Amino acid sequence: MKLCYAERGSRTGTRAAYALLEHMVKSQYGVPLPEVKKHATGKPYFPGRPDICFSLSHTKTHVLCAVGPVPMGVDIETIRPVRPGVAERVCALDELKAFDFFDLWVLKESFFKLSGQADLPFRKLCFSRRGGAVIAPDASVTARLFDGAPGCRAAVCARGDKIPDNIDVIDLSKIIADT
Repeated sequence: MKLCYAERGSRTGTRAAYALLEHMVKSQYGVPLPEVKKHATGKPYFPGRPDICFSLSHTKTHVLCAVGPVPMGVDIETIRPVRPGVAERVCALDELKAFDFFDLWVLKESFFKLSGQADLPFRKLCFSRRGGAVIAPDASVTARLFDGAPGCRAAVCARGDKIPDNIDVIDLSKIIADT
């Protein structure tokens, strides 16, 4: 699995994310971007290339992409103020003792993207820590947090794959022109 993030610049989040995906597929697999379809849940996939899995996320300032041979989910969020009580409504109290709010937010979002099940109750989807490791609510899932881009938190959840220790930075201005 390979992880990359980039500054969005003036591009829309979707345009920047798909430009990053196209770059990663070409550099990692040596093929042009395959046709993309979406499952009923909205999770995108390559119907003609089931051997290539991917996940995308974007925030106000950055995009994040993971590409590899196993299903994965990624999320990136800009750290910002949140309304009082939001953390308690979407996170279990034990989780809030072990993680900060944005750690939990990106972990839960990346888990949803991996599973394709957006109807799971956010508060009941509990992550924990054992030593320095993040423990996902499903034993078959590996999870990892990243500082990601400046001012952002990022997470990856994957099935049966070692998650890289870092996220590569890509300069999108070398891939697509700003518009």
